[in-house]
Amino acid sequence: MLFNPFMQVSKRHIILLFLCGITMAVAAQSSLQKKSLITDALMLINTTPDESIKIGEHLLLNAGEDTEKIIPSLILSKSYLAKGDFEKVLQYAFDATNYSEKYTSEEEIEAFLIIYTVLRRLYIDGQAENYLTHLERIAGSNAYDSLWPKIMVTSLKTSIERQDYKEARGKIDSLAGDNLENVLKDRELKQQYHIFKGVLAADSGLLEEAKVLLNKAKTFSENRQTTNYLERTMISYQLGELFASKKDHIKAIENFNESLEFAVKLQNLPFLTKNHEQLAINHLAIGDKTLYNQHHERFLLYSDQLYLAEQEAVNTAFNLINQEQDYKLESAKNQKTSYFYIGAAITLLLVFIVTILSLKSIWKLKRLKEIVSYLEASRNTVVGTKNATLAKSVPNKMLIPEETEKILIDKLKKFEKSTRFLSKDMSLAVLAGQFDTNTKYLSGIINSHYQDNFNTYINKLRINYIIEKLKTDPNYRHYKISYLAEVCGFSSHSAFGAVFKSLTRITPATFIDLLNSEIDEQIDLKQITSES
Repeated sequence: MLFNPFMQVSKRHIILLFLCGITMAVAAQSSLQKKSLITDALMLINTTPDESIKIGEHLLLNAGEDTEKIIPSLILSKSYLAKGDFEKVLQYAFDATNYSEKYTSEEEIEAFLIIYTVLRRLYIDGQAENYLTHLERIAGSNAYDSLWPKIMVTSLKTSIERQDYKEARGKIDSLAGDNLENVLKDRELKQQYHIFKGVLAADSGLLEEAKVLLNKAKTFSENRQTTNYLERTMISYQLGELFASKKDHIKAIENFNESLEFAVKLQNLPFLTKNHEQLAINHLAIGDKTLYNQHHERFLLYSDQLYLAEQEAVNTAFNLINQEQDYKLESAKNQKTSYFYIGAAITLLLVFIVTILSLKSIWKLKRLKEIVSYLEASRNTVVGTKNATLAKSVPNKMLIPEETEKILIDKLKKFEKSTRFLSKDMSLAVLAGQFDTNTKYLSGIINSHYQDNFNTYINKLRINYIIEKLKTDPNYRHYKISYLAEVCGFSSHSAFGAVFKSLTRITPATFIDLLNSEIDEQIDLKQITSES
């Protein structure tokens, strides 16, 4: 047989074509599998977030280019949002923005909406507003027609979650014309809008209207092809609060139990905490002390976990924001100049944060001193407390500039003169967010200056507040102790009584009796003086 070179070339071509075909088929199959996994993950986010997390981690691990990591990062961020793990939410949302080559891509916009939501939830308002301004700038360019409604509903959601209903009403009133029409055209935005309208109606005392809106939202949620557990948790919780406000504790318990069931499936720590708290309150209202104790015990457990998780989330938020700012500086300047400015910016930022967080407050609880004087004068009862004015700063391991110390003192004074400490949501993480500072340092400052932990510090402010009300407003002396507890931010009658007694050495009831006796004596003295 003669050698035929054309036959050899032909065979080589056939082999190469065969291998190329296999490669293309494998690539096409891989792409289809990836799309299928993304679809599955998106459907599982609000039902079984742990499963969507596994898929997201698998996709992220097998991603090639950075742009391929954006969607897996978003899946992971949304999944952890369903669980209420704000630290992980922020980590993956910031990753999604960093992987994006186009700064205004739709995926990155979605990530910014998530970041804004969580920063507001953690009370880091200054930084949250920066992201909102950026989103509004993009929306103003008309590049994304559906962005304005999403921004407005997301902003409204953050106000509802913080129970800032006055702010929420202002936002919902601004939804008019085309903006409202666009919201109602989108089924998901419309659903959220009805829920928020129901919450605000309940807060305004329009209970029947609220019931209609929330039940409408519940029916829509129940008829979904795939159950949205996070949505069902929120709706049932709001219905529970609605029935509780109507004193229908049985119905309230039913709805809180339903909300808790979905929260357990999600392992959503914030809703686990809130539902156990409300179930404890409502079981106590109907006299079921056994279930009250069970739910109260679970509430305390989850509350401690949530407290620590929020602290970590605040610290992570500031670290990620700083990293993002550093990245922008590095990209904007050449390498040599960039290193100089980045180093300077980081140094200044660290000095600013460390000095603010290390300040020792010299503002003491003045009202407690008044109580001590009052009780000593009237019944020789000594209330143990510290001097309300700190003459000299407690020695600190860190050098703190005098000017920076004054800034933090002013912030603490304004905080103590306000009524923000009456909020049941007030925590070390929340206050650190409002001060743009770090929880670890803030906790250290409170410990060193007041020789108290954060909870004691807040409790003293609340007790000061209610004592002043008792002294200046006669109506308060006729209210039930449970109402006084609620007014000054305590979650239960027993907790209020225990804290009050630990600070003043007498019970609230005894204090009111002493105060009434002292006022009666002063009235008698005035009458005697006038008659003589």
